[in-house]
Amino acid sequence: MTNPEAQRSGLREQLARAIHESYREKQSGHISAAAPAMQPWESLGEDLKEANRRQADQIPEKLRAVGYGIRPATAGKPARLGLAPGEEAMLARMEHGRWRQERLAAGWRYGVPRDDQKKFHPCLVPWEELP
Repeated sequence: MTNPEAQRSGLREQLARAIHESYREKQSGHISAAAPAMQPWESLGEDLKEANRRQADQIPEKLRAVGYGIRPATAGKPARLGLAPGEEAMLARMEHGRWRQERLAAGWRYGVPRDDQKKFHPCLVPWEELP
């Protein structure tokens, strides 16, 4: 018999790692490879690992917002999500809001250029003001 809490915890960690790897791939060439957020999971600071875990925690809410959910995999390859027009932007907006609140609560402020030491980030603006 498996423990549901252990399963959820394992899924959370698996999703957090996948989120981080996706971020590293997308930011490669845009952010210095030496930046704290660009380190492999094993070298990542605990604060950044936890930020990825919190992003993973909100995946079920975002899926519900577009009419999907999470369930255990069955035999075969999982189907890809089909999003209606505008849903991807809605999900991005939700994630930006979550990320922005998380950063502001951690003492980050709007600032150009980005400075991780001073906690300045040029994207700490409302969605409508993003470039």
